Amino acid sequence: MDTMEQLLGFSSFGKRKRSNQTPPKDRTKAVKVDYVAEQIDFLQAHSHLTLDELATTFDTTTTPSTESTTSSDLFQLLIEALESVLDAKTRLHDARLSAGAYREARALANPWEALGRWKFVNRSAMKMAELDARLHLTKSIGTRDLSFVDLCGAPGGFSEYLVFRANYEHVRGYGISIRVPGSSHLAWQLPPSMHDLVSISFGADDTGDLYRQENMDHFVQSVPSSRY
Repeated sequence: MDTMEQLLGFSSFGKRKRSNQTPPKDRTKAVKVDYVAEQIDFLQAHSHLTLDELATTFDTTTTPSTESTTSSDLFQLLIEALESVLDAKTRLHDARLSAGAYREARALANPWEALGRWKFVNRSAMKMAELDARLHLTKSIGTRDLSFVDLCGAPGGFSEYLVFRANYEHVRGYGISIRVPGSSHLAWQLPPSMHDLVSISFGADDTGDLYRQENMDHFVQSVPSSRY
């Protein structure tokens, strides 16, 4: 089972490598001080949903066992979880927290917050890394070609992470996102190698608006039927 540290390629997570460089002669001699890092109790999830359980929820070809949670029951749990998250986001917005209080709350909810965006352009790539560590989404990478679609990403952090995990080999992505006239922020200044592996569509009307059926149909048709 890969941990998030292993997925991101850390050999000794949290430890700095020693440098063999000779320090400059005029450098001030370091003074040793005693410091104890503040203990942070990260918020923990109350339950754990596996990828297999999620796949079963949306699989209409199988008949769930009467001894286990039925697909309809699990789907209802997903709905309730989503409603709970949306309610929490609304209450957080209504609280009008200061920037400092918001950052502190975000750090408590995310043990990886200190990493920021790490080597990625888009920090949401770290969210995908955590999902991968929990649900093992990329466990088959290295044994077969990988293809994916990124909705509302042109491309976004999720695409960045998946291409990174595949080591830029045998991977192909397809994304669609809203186009903002006169703005280039969606390009994320990604390297050419990324753009070569992820094709971007803005729909039939070139707006990328997924609320329009014609754009959804256009995107579906633009993605090859083959997996890769």
